[in-house]
Amino acid sequence: LSATLSATAHGASVRDFGAKGDGQADDTEAIRRAARETPDGTVDFPRGEYRITETIRIELEHTGRISLQGGGVGRVIMTGPGPAFHFVGTHRRSASPSTFEPGVFEGQRMPQVDGLEVTGTHPEADGIEFSYVMQPTVRGALIHRVRHGIRFTPNNPDRERIVTSNRNVIIADSHIYDCLGAGVFFDMVDLHQTNITGNHISYCKRGGIRLERTSI
Repeated sequence: LSATLSATAHGASVRDFGAKGDGQADDTEAIRRAARETPDGTVDFPRGEYRITETIRIELEHTGRISLQGGGVGRVIMTGPGPAFHFVGTHRRSASPSTFEPGVFEGQRMPQVDGLEVTGTHPEADGIEFSYVMQPTVRGALIHRVRHGIRFTPNNPDRERIVTSNRNVIIADSHIYDCLGAGVFFDMVDLHQTNITGNHISYCKRGGIRLERTSI
């Protein structure tokens, strides 16, 4: 690793990669590096406010299985447009075990956002976005004061048709609150087996759970 990890770190603490967590410094690149270089797939956000100015795009084909851990005390502030975190996988088929390309299930399954707070200061800031991801899991998170809380998209720039997207989604025990748009937004995708349970989703101006141009 290009950064020195503390001996007691469970995975890669974003602070070990230069993040300040003071709400003032731009921690974008430090968090990107942590996601790229974590030795065990875990990225920890210790207590603090981590300001970012651009989307942290996590390409699962390159990072492998990954988990963002906030422990209920890490806060990410998105000050630019777009999602704070965009997870992008390569699985474009169904959830049937026989449809997976070699290495996809083993290397990309179940990326997690656990115990992390995401908020925004830009009118077009979103919380978390998923595209072509198998078993995306959001648990114990607080996502608020953004446009869309959790958004599912086909990652297709022309966005002309519904395409197969994420599979086997779990959103559990989270607070998705005070959004300008939708709390959970299925935006021109074809999904199934989506479990949304035990959450507090409220005060989202365009609905708690919204589907547009979507088959689910």
